[in-house]
Amino acid sequence: MDLQQRLLAAFRIECREHLEHIRSHFVDCEEGELARPVMDEVFRHAHSLKGAARATDLRPIEAMAHRMETMLALIRAGTSPFSVEARKLAGKLVDAVEDWMAAFDAGQEPKDAEPLLKEADACLGSAAAASPGPAVAQAKAAPRQPAKSAQPKPGDEPLKVRARSLDRLLLSAGALAGGGADQLAVARRLRHFEDVLGDLDRAWRHLQTVAPDLKRRHDFEIRDRAVERQVEHIDKTLRWLGSELSAVRQLQHKSAWAVEQMALELRQDIREVRLVSVDSVFAGFRKMVRDLAGDMGRDIDFRTGGFDVEADRQVLDSLRDPVMHLLRNALGHGIESPEQRKRAQKPATGRLSLSFAVEGLYLVVTIDDDGKGLDLLRIREQAVARDLIDAGEADEATPVELSRLIFTPGFSTAAKVDDIAGRGMGMSVVYEVVARLNGHAQWQPKEGPGTRFVLTVPLSVSSQRLLLVQCQDQVFALAAEAVGLLAKVSAKQVKQVEGRSLIPIDDVQMPLRGLDELVGLPSSGIGVTGGYVLAAVVKSPQGPVALAVDQLLEVTEAVVKDVGFGLPHGSVVAGGILRPDGSVVVVLNAYELISQIGDEDLGGRLEDQAEIRKTTAPVILVVDDSITTRTLEKSILEAHGYTVRVAVDGLDALIQLKADPADLVVSDVEMPRIDGFALLKELKQDRKLAQIPVILVTSLKRNEDIERGFELGAAAYLVKQKFDQSELLETIKQIL
Repeated sequence: MDLQQRLLAAFRIECREHLEHIRSHFVDCEEGELARPVMDEVFRHAHSLKGAARATDLRPIEAMAHRMETMLALIRAGTSPFSVEARKLAGKLVDAVEDWMAAFDAGQEPKDAEPLLKEADACLGSAAAASPGPAVAQAKAAPRQPAKSAQPKPGDEPLKVRARSLDRLLLSAGALAGGGADQLAVARRLRHFEDVLGDLDRAWRHLQTVAPDLKRRHDFEIRDRAVERQVEHIDKTLRWLGSELSAVRQLQHKSAWAVEQMALELRQDIREVRLVSVDSVFAGFRKMVRDLAGDMGRDIDFRTGGFDVEADRQVLDSLRDPVMHLLRNALGHGIESPEQRKRAQKPATGRLSLSFAVEGLYLVVTIDDDGKGLDLLRIREQAVARDLIDAGEADEATPVELSRLIFTPGFSTAAKVDDIAGRGMGMSVVYEVVARLNGHAQWQPKEGPGTRFVLTVPLSVSSQRLLLVQCQDQVFALAAEAVGLLAKVSAKQVKQVEGRSLIPIDDVQMPLRGLDELVGLPSSGIGVTGGYVLAAVVKSPQGPVALAVDQLLEVTEAVVKDVGFGLPHGSVVAGGILRPDGSVVVVLNAYELISQIGDEDLGGRLEDQAEIRKTTAPVILVVDDSITTRTLEKSILEAHGYTVRVAVDGLDALIQLKADPADLVVSDVEMPRIDGFALLKELKQDRKLAQIPVILVTSLKRNEDIERGFELGAAAYLVKQKFDQSELLETIKQIL
C-alpha cells in the first residue's frame, strides 16, 4: 500500500470521529446557548477535518469542512446566532461529507458538492468570500479514486488502539514470559530430580547386589560400615529429595497461580483491544436511512445516540443486519407519509432514533419511532389463521405475548410484498442473530405513538462469565450476567397458587420453574435437596424467575463456541464450552428459557408435600439449658420422625440458625446469655429467619409472660407444669 492509500485509510477513521463529534455536539443538540468550551471543541474538529482532507487531497471535503469552520467561527465570535438554520446547514454539510466518502470508497462518482457549497456561501454571506479556503471551482476537481483492489479486505482495515491498551498488552506479555521462565526453572529442577532418583536407584540396587557377599563375611565391623555408608547415602538423598520436592511444589504452585492471573489479565486486555466504537460500524446507517426515506417519500428526523459506546467488533458486525432490518421496517411499516401524518394530526416529519447504551456487561440497542405502531389486532388474526395459537389463546394473550409472534419465520402482516418488507423473514433473522449472541430481542410497550424494539446482547463474545448448574446428572451453563441471585429456600416455604409454584425471595413471591422441564428433560416435579430447593433467579423482560436446579456448581469464564449446525427457531441452546476434563457443557440462553413461559403461567408444580416429608423430615431445633429436658424432647420428637438438633441456650441457637435454618424452634424461656424471649425477638427482626415458627415451652405461667410471648411472635406457648407430649406433638403438627 502506497503513501496515499495509507493516508486515506487513516483519514476514514479520523473523518468518522470528527463528523460524529460535530453531529452529536452541534447538529443534534437542542437550540439555545452552547457552552464556549463545547463550541471551541466543535470548531477544532471542523478545523482538523479540513486540514486532514487537504492532506489527502480530498478537495470537496476540504471545501465543505471550511464552510462548517467558517460558520462556527462566526457563532463563536457572536456575529452569527446559534440558530435552527445554522444547525440544519451543519447537518447538511455533515451528511454531504458522509455521502461523498461513501461513494468515493465504493469507487463511484461522488455527488457534486457545488450546489451545497453555494447554499452555504449564501447563508454565510461576505464571511465565506473573505475567508481563505478552497473556492467552489476547486471543489469540483475530480478526486483520485483508489483502485478497488487497494481497498482493505474485511478484517484488514486499520484499527485504532489506545496507547495505554497497547502498553498493558506489552506488560502482560512480558509478565507472561517471566511466568514461563519460572515454569522452565521448575522443569530443570524436575529433570535434576530424575538424575538424583537414578543415582538413588543405582545405590539401592548396589546394596541389594553386595548384600549376599556381606552376609558371608566374618568381619562384622567391615560389613556393618559398608551397609551403614549405603544407608546413610540413601537416607541423606531421600531427605534432600523431600525438601527439594516441597520447595519445587511451592514454586510450581506460585508460578502456576501467577501465570493464571496473567493469562486472565492478558485476556481482559485483548478483550479491550477488540472493542471498537459503534460509529466505526454504524456510521453509514445515517446515509442509508436518509436515502431510503427519500426513496419512500418519507420526511424523517433521524437521531442517533451512543455512537461513542464501545463493544466487541464481532458483536457489532453481527448486529448490522438486524438493526438495518428494524430501521427499514420502521420506514416501511411504521412511519407514515407526510400526508397521512397530517391527517393523523402528527407533525409532517416523522421521528426515528437509533441508540446504543451499556448496561453491565451487555450492549442495549434501541430502535424507536413515532409511527403507527404494531397492529396487534392484525397480528392476532394472522397468528390464528396460521395456527400459531388458537382463537381462545389469542383473545387472552397480552400485547407482549402477541408481539413475540412477529419473530416467527414467515410471519408477516404486510398486505403485499415489496423490496422493503412483506416476506416475513426479516424479524426471524433479527431474533436468530441476537439469540446466537446469547441475547434477546423484544418489543417494548411505550407511551405515545410508534414502536420500540430493544436488542440486548453481550458486549463481548471473546469470553463470558458463566454459572454452571447440575440438573438430573447433566451440567448446564447460564450467563452469569443474566442471573440476579442464587437462592436456597426451604421446601416448606414453596406455595402453590392456582397450579403455580412460588417461593419467597426478598419479601417477594417469585415464580419457580424446574430447569429440567424447560430444557426438555423428563421431569416429575421440582427437586428437593436436603429439604431445600436450590434456584438461580434469572432476570428477564417478564420479570425475575427462579429456575430450580439440583446443584449450583461454580462460576467460570470461558469462550462460548457455536454448536456447528443450525438450531431451530426458539432454541434455548446458545452454544457450548469445553471444560478442563474434556467434557462439553451446553450453554443455555436464559432469556429464551423464560420467554417460553407464558406471562400468566410463570410457575411449576412442586412434588407432593407428603413425599417430601417421607424423604426429608422437618428439622426442629430444641433450645434448653437443661440436658435432661433437651434429651427428653429430642427423644420424643425423633420417635415421631422429626430431625432434631439441640442448642444449650439462646445464643447457641441463634448462631446455629444463622448458619443453617431449621423448620421450627422449640425453646425454653429462662436460659443464660440469651433467654427465650430475647431469642424470639432476634429471630423476628432477622428477615431471613423471621418466618421460622417458635414454640415456647416454659415454667413461666403468668398471663403477662404468656402475652409477652405472643406479642413477640411466638407460634405457641406451652406451660411445663401442664406439659404433655401429645400436646407438643399436636401443636407441631398444626404449625408444620
